[in-house]
Amino acid sequence: MSRKEIKPCPLCDADPVRVSQHPRRDAFDIECRRCGLFTLSGTLYAISKIPANLKPQLSAYTRQCKEDGQRPEMFSTYNLESLALRVGTIQPDK
Repeated sequence: MSRKEIKPCPLCDADPVRVSQHPRRDAFDIECRRCGLFTLSGTLYAISKIPANLKPQLSAYTRQCKEDGQRPEMFSTYNLESLALRVGTIQPDK
């Protein structure tokens, strides 16, 4: 997969996002104008199967992390549901 490949966001479907290979892991860093910067494991990126019912919560989780000045935990096939549950209430004005 090429570095800086342009694709829609796997969480919010916004176009375009910047995709680059993570420098220290088998993973890909995604930079979305809406969701911010987050990382997908290589496996999750390759299979591209984030359940549709979790996408809104995961997008909110990345935005919440961005607002708090934190980097979201790397998304992988085993932690999607637990990360989606971490979402607090995001105020409409944010």
